[in-house]
Amino acid sequence: MSGIPVVVSANGYPVIPVLANAPVMSLDTNGNGIPITPVDTGGTPFIVEGLELVTNGEFATDISGWTSRDAGAGATDAWDAGSGGRMALPRIDGSNLARSYQGITTVPGRLYRVDVVLSGAIAGTLRASTTTGLSGNLLTATILVGSNSFTFTATGATSYVSFNSGTNASTMYIDSVSVRQAA
Repeated sequence: MSGIPVVVSANGYPVIPVLANAPVMSLDTNGNGIPITPVDTGGTPFIVEGLELVTNGEFATDISGWTSRDAGAGATDAWDAGSGGRMALPRIDGSNLARSYQGITTVPGRLYRVDVVLSGAIAGTLRASTTTGLSGNLLTATILVGSNSFTFTATGATSYVSFNSGTNASTMYIDSVSVRQAA
């Protein structure tokens, strides 16, 4: 800390003063004070690198936080007790398949890392997009059984990650999903 003066706060902890050109941060609320999103003075959200952006990515007891976008009949996303809890996405055929997605807060131009773990024997598809449908594609990738990692660059304030099984007459099992801003 040489060259930077140290200020001691009232509780005795050292504090490094803010330099003149450092970004300013304030707190933005939704009117009720929840959720609190740190933003700079221009209103751009600060995203702490490494912060988990997915809700319920471990599927320990259910698949809450994920939205069904099932196509056709007879294929519905569901929770499965295997592997300590996982999301099951069955596929009857190309017209009848379960899809599930979640919207996450992103900052345009920033890079995000998606980590997905599959169990069972069936691969599938991961999409990152700007919409809940099949348009606005940022990334389409085949995910295999085991650990998978991919990155995408956000183009808007919300991005969507979605999954579906890639094999007819089968079920894909997702053990975990994580999305974090990449360093």
